[in-house]
Amino acid sequence: MSLAQKTLSGFIWTLTSRVGTRISIFVVGIILARLLTPADFGLVAMLSIFFSISSSLVDSGFTHALIREETVTEEDKTTVFYINIIISISLYTILWFSAPYIAFFFDQPQLIWLTRIMGLDVLFKALIIVQRAVFMQSLRFKLLSTIDISVSILTGIIAIFLAYKGMGVWALAIKYFLSSLLISIILFIVNPWMPSGFINKNSFDRLFGFGSKLLITGLINVFYNNIYNLVIGKLFSPAILGFYNRAYTLTRQPVTTILIALQQVTYPILSKTKDDLNRLKFSHQKVVKVITFINFPISIVIAFSAEPLVVLLLGEKWIDTVPFLQLLSISALVIHLSALNKDLFKVIGRSNIYLKISIISKVITTLSIIIGYQFGIWGLVIGSIVSQFLEALLCMYYSSKYINYSLFEQLKDILLITFLTIPLILTMLILYNVDFSSNIIKLLCMLIFGITIYLLSAFFTKSTALSDIKEVILPYIKKRNKK
Repeated sequence: MSLAQKTLSGFIWTLTSRVGTRISIFVVGIILARLLTPADFGLVAMLSIFFSISSSLVDSGFTHALIREETVTEEDKTTVFYINIIISISLYTILWFSAPYIAFFFDQPQLIWLTRIMGLDVLFKALIIVQRAVFMQSLRFKLLSTIDISVSILTGIIAIFLAYKGMGVWALAIKYFLSSLLISIILFIVNPWMPSGFINKNSFDRLFGFGSKLLITGLINVFYNNIYNLVIGKLFSPAILGFYNRAYTLTRQPVTTILIALQQVTYPILSKTKDDLNRLKFSHQKVVKVITFINFPISIVIAFSAEPLVVLLLGEKWIDTVPFLQLLSISALVIHLSALNKDLFKVIGRSNIYLKISIISKVITTLSIIIGYQFGIWGLVIGSIVSQFLEALLCMYYSSKYINYSLFEQLKDILLITFLTIPLILTMLILYNVDFSSNIIKLLCMLIFGITIYLLSAFFTKSTALSDIKEVILPYIKKRNKK
């Protein structure tokens, strides 16, 4: 198999793993939401920032450093393995002794043992970093995808069983660390590798020299990705954090899954045109229009169908999630604009702009939290929406400086697609106020009539986004069908 064929195969299996894992997590999450309480999910969400930071520190950028090596030596693997073990043990020790202080901070005594049990994930992840990196470096994506999806389904089933048996929040806690434990066992069975020797200074200097740069950026992103869980968990009850966190997941999962799938297709297209700024602008413009065309109706339908959606998927006890879901669907409208433009900076090799935008957006987020806090939970949520829109605008502004895709042109393209959503919004408003006999009928009517009206609007107005979809997506599909 040629390198090109291996790369294409790797893309398919990586995409399959991501989408398959996300679907299994989504389905399991819905079932668990019916068996557990919002407070259970809120307690786990409170700890997300601590474990996310710990995972980043354990990895320390070594995964990417190993993958980019043409040849991974035994010294490299052994060095990374022992460094990961030392860091993970140190971090778990810190988490163990910090658990009472974390519980005190949130005023939730249960967090003491939740921190200590869920913290086991830090230890088990250290065992799989080398194995996973080596498998990815050798392009063995199919095996990794099979393992990831299988473990995701298995741990989901176990968590559902434990929740059904009345284990409560501990079902979520056990599920959290069980995944990395099972993956580490399977990888060592498939590839029974053991480290030889100890830490090699040359390997460490070379690999950490590259990985440390990724570590710093990763830590900043991880902290701010979880900061709302930290703030809401501190200021409000676990139940409110549970409602917010569940709404955040429901609004982000459909959009991010589609975004990841399309980025896998479009990123190579952009990379091929990076030396021709006119072609790069043309390609990037098409990608922005395509994903905006797909994302807008999804976010709008979720916002208007929030109540029947929540009741059907999660149950009546989650009804307080509805206003969170409606508001967060607004910010979901533009998350792809930030992601796509950040990808663009990677394509043109302007990592300095990427870092600059990250810093500015984090300052905006901090200010939105400080101001929003004065107005309670809804002030925080609205502040998060405002910061998301400002970040998207910031990314669009900087991209206009490098590929001649002016801010006015970008806003115009987005506005044209926004006009297509007007009939959709009117249809949603009408159906929202109709008294249906059941939630499932209401939800189905909203989905079917809403999307149909939206597509008809695009067809009759001869929207260029439809033709752009054909140009961006269909050639790839045809190429796959020939294989």
